[in-house]
Amino acid sequence: MGASSVIVGVDGSTESIGALKWACEFVPPESPIIAVRVWDFPVWSAFPSPMGGYPVPPVEEMESSAMTQLATAVEMVDRKVETEILRGEPAAALVHRAGPDDLLVVGTRGYGAIRDWLMASVSCGCAANAKCPVVVVPSSVEPAMPKRVVVGVDGSENSHRAVRWALEHVPDSSPVRVVTAWDTPVLYGYDPMVFDTKDYEEAARKRLADVCDSLTGSGLDCDRLETVTVRGDARTVLTRESENADMLVVGSHGHGGILHMMMGSVASSLVHQPKCALVVVRGDAEPVSSTD
Repeated sequence: MGASSVIVGVDGSTESIGALKWACEFVPPESPIIAVRVWDFPVWSAFPSPMGGYPVPPVEEMESSAMTQLATAVEMVDRKVETEILRGEPAAALVHRAGPDDLLVVGTRGYGAIRDWLMASVSCGCAANAKCPVVVVPSSVEPAMPKRVVVGVDGSENSHRAVRWALEHVPDSSPVRVVTAWDTPVLYGYDPMVFDTKDYEEAARKRLADVCDSLTGSGLDCDRLETVTVRGDARTVLTRESENADMLVVGSHGHGGILHMMMGSVASSLVHQPKCALVVVRGDAEPVSSTD
């Protein structure tokens, strides 16, 4: 697989256990899987209690609860999994733990608006800051090897890395559908202008050709690639593509890339509400410090 270790964020929730199960199915037996439980004192513990003092749970109690949740999760998978307990803010601690050669897997979607936002904040934080590829696994995804894989390409170097990652990690029996979105610009405040759509579509086709050219001599099976240009907004195109896929792979940053400005509108919508397992391949981010 290529990853030194596979780090899975586990907090005891159904979503995180689903992410652990997914990792156990996707990752080859020779790759070590490490289930990591990050804990910290709740936010309300920093505020005075009406009864006086600070209602801070004992450290031993917090650590014991974290260990119990982690042990329960590991017992639910039929595979040897290492475990670690860390203290700190979840996203920062997981990013700090995962090295550039690792794979970081997290779950998303919770119960209710508040929990949903908290789960998404962890997955967004990991996807925006980790130096290694990050997999966001929605609760609706069954733990199985992906058979239908889509890669979003925008012409940036990291989108090329996304295609390479898919070819290196997805089973040989699965085709890889490489998609680039294109559209004519929308100009406001000017007289109507007629754009030649052929030029924009041709530019999209060139982006796909450049991807194939960049893989020349790599030894990867480029015959598995199915290149497609789709007219429309990138967010809408990739969301529709992911509805019929088992895995969507995107690269971060680049020329107005999939994850521009930390978490752009395209990636933000994909990470918050992924329709399938979402892989974010990064290559230029600096890790954030853990709050241990």
